[in-house]
Amino acid sequence: MTAMTEHGTPAPAEGAVTRVRAAGLPGHADPVLECRDLSVRHGSEALLSGISLAFGRNEATAIVGAPGAGKTTLLKSLNRMIDLVPELQSSGQVLLDGEDLRAPGVDVLALRARVVLVPARPTPFRLSIFDNVAYGPRIHGLAPDRTELERRVRDSLDAVGLFDDVRTQLSAGCDGLRPEQVHRLCIARALALEPRVLLFEDPCRGLDPAAAARIEDLVHGLSRRLSVVFTVQSMQMAGRIAQRIAFLHAGRLVEVNLADELLTKPRHRLTEAYVTGRIT
Repeated sequence: MTAMTEHGTPAPAEGAVTRVRAAGLPGHADPVLECRDLSVRHGSEALLSGISLAFGRNEATAIVGAPGAGKTTLLKSLNRMIDLVPELQSSGQVLLDGEDLRAPGVDVLALRARVVLVPARPTPFRLSIFDNVAYGPRIHGLAPDRTELERRVRDSLDAVGLFDDVRTQLSAGCDGLRPEQVHRLCIARALALEPRVLLFEDPCRGLDPAAAARIEDLVHGLSRRLSVVFTVQSMQMAGRIAQRIAFLHAGRLVEVNLADELLTKPRHRLTEAYVTGRIT
């Protein structure tokens, strides 16, 4: 007898993901960002296949999966960073409050000030601490005068818990900052743009456990004021930070749901296999 999924369709063979329809809740009642039938190819290789997923306003969404699942490709598609790789071909839509970000004529630089990516290994510019945070508002013309620029820098450093540490060193370089402080500085640099969505590529990479726990708390807290989307391999970290989790496998969205629901009662057998460590 052919095994059936909960949707009443034939279950794929073990390890197969073709024609998998995402289980759970890929839609959202109040989306700020959506991708619709998003696919990305590198030559004949499919990196993402037909991803349709909505990201909620003022909440954190984790994109999880094993290495090669397509997490980073999806994340960098959300603000068109993949456009910087000419070998990649993509199709589908990405919408920010209903605006198609892939439409002709979209100002891509302005887009990347609204949907800002913090890379896995954040690196300060060879500038002062103040000028690092002020860099984005300056080049995007977001601070009409010095007072507004100083407000953005102060508020951004304060939001990441760094202002009190560096308030007397704003004109100094970044060489003396600890790794955790570097992470906080680069998050502040992104926040100074006052984005709609903040994207994190593996936000705690390279940090010791204590520092990682504090950055997890910071990322979780930021989701109260703007939308956060982040990639991570660890389901445990995803559960600590995110309100919703989207699980990718081999370039396809397998399941998305509230974090507690997905971690304790996964609807798809591939999700269950990943949660229980049988897929790594």
